[in-house]
Amino acid sequence: MFFLFSQVVLMAALGCSSVLFFDTCSNGFYFEMEPADVYEDAFNISTQCPKCLIKSKDNKFLLLKEDQFQAQNLTTTESGCSFHIQIYKNNELGGDKGRPVILYANKDGKKMVVCCNEKEEICPVAMDLPNNIVETSHKAVFYLTDLKASNMFLFESSVYQYKFLGFEPDEHRPFLSKLVLQEKNYDEVVDSCEITISNLMS
Repeated sequence: MFFLFSQVVLMAALGCSSVLFFDTCSNGFYFEMEPADVYEDAFNISTQCPKCLIKSKDNKFLLLKEDQFQAQNLTTTESGCSFHIQIYKNNELGGDKGRPVILYANKDGKKMVVCCNEKEEICPVAMDLPNNIVETSHKAVFYLTDLKASNMFLFESSVYQYKFLGFEPDEHRPFLSKLVLQEKNYDEVVDSCEITISNLMS
């Protein structure tokens, strides 16, 4: 049974305090107050880390297979198909790019993180998730944006502006797509960059 990924919005409230919007239920709104501390780090880890299924707009499931993030049609979910979205608090003033997150899958007891490298390629990297990130950009941090009109999401690289996670057909295996960085303007609609996120019960 799947649950749509709840919209997460960072809101200013009560002066310097922040509010996290989690979900609605029976006409109620659920929030969590965040402390109004002053951070020296750009990003700080939060307690939110939902387990999800990630799908392309043409309903291919993202999975980690053969040391590559790839998408393919599946009739049932299989091993390597579930991902975690570790959400971070953005301490940058005026940040309006979306919620900073790290996307990863568990494999052989390791967290295999979706990262971009110097060649602007997407690759899995085994790492322990940092609690604090000083830099305003990081190879594993993406800005998650909710496309409210379509209930889909975008992941923009914190390192490469205007570069988003997207799916590109594998020229050697046409039944597969691979996870790549794709360039687009903010007001441009690119179907291959639009991603569906469905929460899984833990």
